[in-house]
Amino acid sequence: MSSASELELDPSPPVFWHEELAGALMLVALFVALIAVAETLARRTRIPPEWSRKMVHLGGGLGCLLFPLLVSRTWTVLVLALGFGGVFWWAERSGWLQCLCRVTRRSHGSVYYPLAIVVLFAWTADRYGLYLSAVLVLTLSDTAAALVGSRFGRVHYRTGAVGEQKSLEGSLIFAILTFLVVLLPLLWWGETGLSQALLSALLTASLLTSVEAVSSGGRDNLYVPMLAAFMLLKVVTKSVEELALQSVSMLLLFAGLFVLNHYGRMLRVKALMTMGIIAYGVWSLGSMDWAVPLLVAFASFSGVFMATGMQQRRSLAYRRMPLLAIPAVILTLAANLTGTFAFWYGPYLVAVLVPLVWGVVVQLTDAHTIPTFRWTRRHLAVASAAVTLTLAQPVLLSRAPDALTVAAIALGCVAITWLGLGLTSVWHRFGGSTAVILVTCGAIGLTIAGQTSGGLSEWAPIRWADVFGRDADVMFPLN
Repeated sequence: MSSASELELDPSPPVFWHEELAGALMLVALFVALIAVAETLARRTRIPPEWSRKMVHLGGGLGCLLFPLLVSRTWTVLVLALGFGGVFWWAERSGWLQCLCRVTRRSHGSVYYPLAIVVLFAWTADRYGLYLSAVLVLTLSDTAAALVGSRFGRVHYRTGAVGEQKSLEGSLIFAILTFLVVLLPLLWWGETGLSQALLSALLTASLLTSVEAVSSGGRDNLYVPMLAAFMLLKVVTKSVEELALQSVSMLLLFAGLFVLNHYGRMLRVKALMTMGIIAYGVWSLGSMDWAVPLLVAFASFSGVFMATGMQQRRSLAYRRMPLLAIPAVILTLAANLTGTFAFWYGPYLVAVLVPLVWGVVVQLTDAHTIPTFRWTRRHLAVASAAVTLTLAQPVLLSRAPDALTVAAIALGCVAITWLGLGLTSVWHRFGGSTAVILVTCGAIGLTIAGQTSGGLSEWAPIRWADVFGRDADVMFPLN
C-alpha cells in the first residue's frame, strides 16, 4: 500500500512546452478516436442510443484520468475542454453526432462534462487520489446507473421535464459504485484509517446519490463530481465520531422531512429530496445552529399550510421552494470556506426569515386575493410567531449578541417582507420566487451593512470544529 505522502504530486513541476503539447495531442487523438468508434457504431449498428452516448461518457472519463499524468497546466485542460465542449454543443444543436444526439431526453451533459473536468483538475490534480475518485464517480457510477436503469429499471421517478425520469435500480447501482470508488482510493493511498474510510465513503455515496437523483438536464455531470471532490477534501479531516454523527444526522434529517411532508403533502418527491440535501448541507457546513432555524422555518410553514386546509396558493411556487433557500446555502458556504462564521450568521438568519414570513402571509391570504400593504392581525400574529420560533434556538443557547440585534433582525425581516409583498400588489411583474429572492438579498445586504457599520453586533454560532476539538478546515481563510 502506498504511503500518504505519495498522494501529493508536485503542483508546479518544470514543464517544457513541447512536453505539454505532446501530452495534449495524445489526449486529443484518444478522444477523437473514441468519438469516431462510437459514431461508427451509432450509424452502422442498432446499438441503443443511451449505450452509444454512455460509451463516449465512459471512455472520455477514463481518458480524463490521464490528464495529471500527461499535462501539468490548468490552461491546457481548459483549452481541451473548451474545444470539445464547443464541438459537443454544436453537435447536439445540429444533430451531427449520432452517438450523442439520438437520446429522446433533453440533456446538456456532454457540455457540462468538460467543464467539470477543468474544475476538478484545477482543484485536485495535485492530489491524484481525490481526482481519481471524483472522476470515477462521474464516469463509472453515472454510466452504470444510466445503463442499468434503462435496461432493468422497474421503479421510476421523474426528475425534470416530462419524459425525463430515473429508476430506483439505477440509483442503487450509483450508490454502490460510488461507495467503492471513494473507499478504495482512500484505503490505497492511506489517507485515512479503515473506519474513517468506510464512514467517509458511506457519507459521500449517500449524499451524491441524492444529488444525482434530483438532477436533470445533464447537470449531474457538473454537480456530482464537484461535490465529490469538495466532500472528500472535507471528510478526510474529520474523526470517526464526527463522521458517524454526520451520517446519522443525514438519515434523520431526510426521515424527518419525509414524515413531515407525508402529513402536509406540500412538496413532491424531487423538491422534498432537494430540501433534504439543503438541510444536510447547512448542518454539515455550519452546525446545529445553522440547521435548526432552517428546519424550524420549514416546519412552521408546513404547520401553516396544514392549518389552511393544505390549499396551495397560485403566487407560491411550492415545487420551487428549495430555490428560496439558495441565499441561505450560499451564506453557509461562504462562512465555511472563509471561516468567518460569526460574520455570516446574522445575514443567514435573515435569509431564512424573509422567505418564511413571505410564505406565511401569502398562505394565510385568501386563494383568490393578492397580499397588499394591508395586513390583518392574523397575518402579523402568525408571522411574528413563526419568526419567534425560528430565532428561539440561537437566542436560548446564547448565540445572540444582544436583545437589540435580535429585535432589529426580527422586526426588519417582517418590515421588508411587508414592503416586498406590497410592491408585488402594485407592480405585477415583480412577483413569484424571483421577488422573494430579490427581497431576501436586499435584507441580507442591509444586515451586512449594519454589521459592518457597527449598528448590528455579530452573533456567536458554534462550529463543528469547536464541538469535536479540531482545527477548522478553512479553504480560503480571511483572517
